[in-house]
Amino acid sequence: MEGADRRGTPQRAWLLVVAVALVATACGNRLDDAALVAANYIEIDGTALGGDAALGDVGGGADAAGQTGPSESTGRAGSTTRGGDDATPVHQDGSASRGTTPTSTESATAAPGDSSPIVVATIGNYSGIAGSTIGDFPDILRAWAADVNRTGGIDSHPIELIAVDDGADPARHRSLLKELVEERAVVAFIAMMAPLTGASGVEYLNRKRVPVIGGSIADQWYGTSAMHFPHASYHELYYRSNLAAWAPTLKQAGQTKLGTLVCSEAASCQGGEAIWSDNAAQYGLEHVYSGRASLAQPDFTAECIAMRRAGVQAVALSFDINSNRRVASSCARQDYRPRFLGVGTITAPDFAEDPNLDGYIVGAPVFPWTDSSTPARQRFHDAMAAAGMTPSPNGADGWTAAVLFETVADRIDGPVTSAAIIQGLYALDGDDLGGLTGPLRFAPSGPPPLRACGAGVIASDGAWIAFGDASIVCG
Repeated sequence: MEGADRRGTPQRAWLLVVAVALVATACGNRLDDAALVAANYIEIDGTALGGDAALGDVGGGADAAGQTGPSESTGRAGSTTRGGDDATPVHQDGSASRGTTPTSTESATAAPGDSSPIVVATIGNYSGIAGSTIGDFPDILRAWAADVNRTGGIDSHPIELIAVDDGADPARHRSLLKELVEERAVVAFIAMMAPLTGASGVEYLNRKRVPVIGGSIADQWYGTSAMHFPHASYHELYYRSNLAAWAPTLKQAGQTKLGTLVCSEAASCQGGEAIWSDNAAQYGLEHVYSGRASLAQPDFTAECIAMRRAGVQAVALSFDINSNRRVASSCARQDYRPRFLGVGTITAPDFAEDPNLDGYIVGAPVFPWTDSSTPARQRFHDAMAAAGMTPSPNGADGWTAAVLFETVADRIDGPVTSAAIIQGLYALDGDDLGGLTGPLRFAPSGPPPLRACGAGVIASDGAWIAFGDASIVCG
């Protein structure tokens, strides 16, 4: 296994893309096979088993009824699973066709010479208010898994993906981690978007030495955990990369008076507030206003008036996607139109079509989702098209985290275990995954020695335009 594009021969198998959403009032914490079947359609040799599309909240925004064609079954709202040669065999009880599930992560999966699946998972805040912003990550990972499995998996081992909504409950998050590691043989977690719960699992993951690759990289705890491996600049570097992306356009337009408006409910909203304000001057900007407001507010007129009085010409937002829209609409009703600034995970593709958000600048931590000028980026666009999905900032983010896992797993000479994955991550020496992210290096002792890297994308006249040549710039 010598590179991320070199994969084994196609397997004659069925497709299993497992996505499980647990609601706090239902089913408990057990991820038993009956629950898998009850929560999903799983297509087995052309026959759909299980209940209806019960995972409507996981992917966010799609028609909860879902649609099924003659050769497809709906796994959840807005996503499909396909039978064929690109996947994992499953039993009719919904369990993967593999031997006795090991209890040790050292022997969890994928011995050479067999075709057992490599089991990975994501647990996140994929419903509720947080889900409106990050609920599409399970679908993004499903698209990646399907793309890998279509071409034979990783060295003939298909990917088995488990995606779970933790309901924003830290206790449930910890319980699910234990269940997936110790009973489902998960060797790594990918793009685990859990800003409200992720900190609760750090101690367990560090103790069990199971890696998390990508996810809530903006949160401070991400850089303090030995088992969390960011796929891009993380925490302070992440927010500095936002400033680096916003500043050139703001200075050119003479919009250097910066304001920040963030949500009052969550630390994940407030993470960038101090960094943006404290470092604005280094990027030629003057911070003149700090404001906080509730995610539940239907209107932000008072905040818009306060920003106008403070002379704010550009405002960095940190809410959920729908609140960002309401802020822009509230300001427009006051005939106040500052330039709005955001980050990838709180930016929807249709922002470019909203006249109140024209000129919106995204500071993306990875490659611009609009660009397909390199083979690695073209593969992302092809996979999104195959999954019936629109390329998006979240799509680029989740895809990059998944490709980081894939790249490392593809280079392992032997069983793909948690320990082997960790060693593979330490072996990276400036890899940028074919231009998907900045140079990656990880050290066994201390936080990842990464730089502040990112790319800028701007909404202009109904379209997204990547800055310059769409390259990732590191400062």
